[in-house]
Amino acid sequence: MSNQETSSVTSVRIPIAIIACVFSVLAFLLSVFVWYQVAVVSKLEKRGESSVVSDHSEQLKNLKYRLDSVDKDVEKQKSGLFALDKQFEQRLLTETTQRTDDLSRFKEEFEQLSAGLEKVYEDLGRSVDIWALEEVEQLMVLANQQISLTGNVNLASRALALADARLAEIGDPALLLVRKQITLERGKLERLGERDFVGIILNVIAIQDRIESLPLVDDSLLQSWPKSQSVLDKSPGSENSLETFSKEFLNDLKSLVSIKKVDDTQLPKLEPLQRFLIQENLRLKLDLAQQAFYREEYGVFTKNIEFSKLWLERYFDVSSNVVEEVSSELEELTDLKFMTSLPDLSRSLELLRGKINERVAK
Repeated sequence: MSNQETSSVTSVRIPIAIIACVFSVLAFLLSVFVWYQVAVVSKLEKRGESSVVSDHSEQLKNLKYRLDSVDKDVEKQKSGLFALDKQFEQRLLTETTQRTDDLSRFKEEFEQLSAGLEKVYEDLGRSVDIWALEEVEQLMVLANQQISLTGNVNLASRALALADARLAEIGDPALLLVRKQITLERGKLERLGERDFVGIILNVIAIQDRIESLPLVDDSLLQSWPKSQSVLDKSPGSENSLETFSKEFLNDLKSLVSIKKVDDTQLPKLEPLQRFLIQENLRLKLDLAQQAFYREEYGVFTKNIEFSKLWLERYFDVSSNVVEEVSSELEELTDLKFMTSLPDLSRSLELLRGKINERVAK
């Protein structure tokens, strides 16, 4: 049993030893392969890494060289930019100084021109203002002349209205006192009422121009002489020529004397000199009426117009339409009512002239 057991054990150990030898050989081969792999691969890797490192170092050297060149270029650019900056600053400073000088010079010239222009405008404005005030003065002088010389209230009021409107356009507060006085004087003229004084004078002049055409009283009594047929118009060979001549002669003798029955006493026939004196006396009375009207002696004016009307009715043919028309016109002139005194318009003119003198003195 012991030998069998020993042989069985021995038979089991031999394959195990073989297997162990095989595994050991395999392990050796594996270790050799691993060593080889490690040694070769590491060498290869070291060689690859060294080449890569050398490439990288070359690239780094190139990059450093390039960086150095770029730095040099940058320094050059910086120096160039610095020089340009300095040059630009110098030019800017020069240009700024020149522009400042030019601006100061321009300001001085502009101030001088402004002062001169302002003075010109001031002188021109003062002159235009004075011209406008002188224009207003002429209107107010016209108003004073119309009210003092002709008594024309309408024209005087219109002249004052135009003067007030012109002062309103000027718009100077210093002229308010003048405008106030003009308003007071216009109110006085409005209270007088409207009266066409120029029309009254023209009416009197028109009557004077018609005096020579007015028929006198004796003109209505004149009769036209009958025209007789001349003997020479008869034919020499006509029958009873002597008888015809005698009849015409008797008729002419009868026409020399005219007997007429009248109820009123007739004035004798006027001579040419008397006719002239009658007409000139009427003309003279109308002239006196005009002179009295110019002197504002309205009572004398009315008396002369009344006398002219009576003279017209005494020596002129009142049955004539022309004489009747002139008589009615004289009657209208007699019925006119006049103001005994006209307002004084000189106060506003004095105030305006004072303002003009003040501005001229400046």
